[in-house]
Parts: sequence; structure tokens; C-alpha cells
Amino acid sequence: RRMSFSEEVDISLLAKLSEGASGADIKAICTEAGMYAIRERREHVEMRDFLKAIDKVLGKRGKTAEKTSTYI
Repeated sequence: RRMSFSEEVDISLLAKLSEGASGADIKAICTEAGMYAIRERREHVEMRDFLKAIDKVLGKRGKTAEKTSTYI
């Protein structure tokens, strides 16, 4: 199912926060962000969904959680 993202999503910030991520990581982040929205029965993915997804997917690498917590 296709999902859109809200206008408040800052693509530039997402790019900075996911710097060094592989294509598979980016896909996992987008999929996970969509799942957060679906779980809350929303039709649009919001910035907070992407931030949580980045923490989940890339957080295992260390400092990502520190970066994204600033924006939550």
C-alpha cells in the first residue's frame, strides 16, 4: 500500500541523520516509519515516525539515538 508523508517532514534533515546508511537501511527506515503510522491508523507518515525509525534501524550503530532525540 502506498503512503504519503506529511508536509512537515524535513527531507534534508532525514538525509543528514541517515548519512552513511546503505540503500537497504534507507528502505528499512521508510518501511518502519510507515509501520509506525499504520499502527496509529494514520494515512500520512510524520517526521516523528521517521525519527523513531532511524533510531530503530540505525540506532544499533551508536550515536544516532543522541542525534534524533534532539528533534523529537
